[in-house]
Amino acid sequence: MGQHPDDVLEKISLLQKTAAHFSENTGITVEERAGMYNNQYLHVKAHSPEAVVSVMNLAGEKGWRVHPCGAGTIWPMLDDDSMDILLDVSPLQQCIEYSPADMVITVQSGMSLHCLQNIVHEQGQHLPVYPVCHPGATVGGLLAANHNGPERVLYGTWRDLLIGARVVMANGELLRTGGKVVKNVAGYDMSKLWVGSYGSLGILTECTFKLRPLPLYHSVCLLTGDFMKISEASSLIRDSSLIPSTFEWMSGDELNNLWDTPAPTALAIGCHENQLSAEYQADFLRQICRQLGIQISVLHGQEADEWWQQYRQLLASYPILLQIQAKPTTLPEIQKTLHNWSHVTGCPIEQSASQPVGVLRIYTKPTEINARLLIAEAVRLTRQYSATLQLLSAPLAWRSSLLRELPTYLHPVEQQLMKSLKQSFDPNEILPQLPILGGGLLESAI
Repeated sequence: MGQHPDDVLEKISLLQKTAAHFSENTGITVEERAGMYNNQYLHVKAHSPEAVVSVMNLAGEKGWRVHPCGAGTIWPMLDDDSMDILLDVSPLQQCIEYSPADMVITVQSGMSLHCLQNIVHEQGQHLPVYPVCHPGATVGGLLAANHNGPERVLYGTWRDLLIGARVVMANGELLRTGGKVVKNVAGYDMSKLWVGSYGSLGILTECTFKLRPLPLYHSVCLLTGDFMKISEASSLIRDSSLIPSTFEWMSGDELNNLWDTPAPTALAIGCHENQLSAEYQADFLRQICRQLGIQISVLHGQEADEWWQQYRQLLASYPILLQIQAKPTTLPEIQKTLHNWSHVTGCPIEQSASQPVGVLRIYTKPTEINARLLIAEAVRLTRQYSATLQLLSAPLAWRSSLLRELPTYLHPVEQQLMKSLKQSFDPNEILPQLPILGGGLLESAI
């Protein structure tokens, strides 16, 4: 490995001794690795919550930095020179408790969302979160990243579905928050803190969710046309009495292959109701399409499921993901501007927006120049429309440099609040820094 400074040699020596210590304990497997900055760290797999406690206790004694991870499909590990332990909780895959009658399930955080859905589908239920992600993405990782799907317009996000959690704190304490019944909290619901925290406040080992019955019938109506007509259709639908399960506005050269017309953009309006309600929704949307002169196609049942599967598989293949959050009324103009910018610059992008909640996700190809061009344009638009921007995924080699190009949207008072939160939960900064709006990291709290 060549010559190393004394502090690096000392770290390697301590890592080797620690690896020997771990190998003597059940529930822990250890592998020594070299990071991209030539730093040495331990990749530790924890096979039980007690193993996680053991790792955190040891890290506290040594003053080492621990980065928790799941399957590494949403936000791969933060491979920096300060990381001493990469704590992998993906082996925690047990279903702890499932009560179909109560529609509540408790699983370990390393279980994949795909596996959880298979368990509850057998009882005619589902966890109504279907994000664009790798099939192996873990429940804990998706929750920690607050990575949601198009169904959020009807069912809400991870925050709405999580009712309890078991978390290992930075000091090794095993903490339970929430409970195993839907109405169980008086005062502030601590479980919500873990959603979107990226493991910076504690390490999830168990999650309890409230479930929903599988819909009796499901369909998706695809409205296709130009941006102006689709924008008008979107406004009419939002002002109607319809209760869609998805309200996804999408555009892009590859997404364009998912509908049968050459139209540049489409609205995917889903329905999770009975067949009569689905037919009413489809008839209502046909009237709007006739009024505006745009096209509509209706997919039912298995055909609708296959369409959404193609949508998720396509977007999951893009390694670079930005998210803009803005007022719903301004999203159409932002999307149109980005669509035109893409064709002028030749930088290919795919856009998918949950229109009613004002969330736009932008996907692009894995080249650094594409990412930098897109970020520059997205930053300009967020400033113009008083929106916010986050980098949710990017290749490891140049992610850190991209993060530095994003502005910080938090008010100083909000940043101080987050610092105080970090100080309370992790005063010695054993865990990663808190992510702040804009994709950066909170400055040191101590």
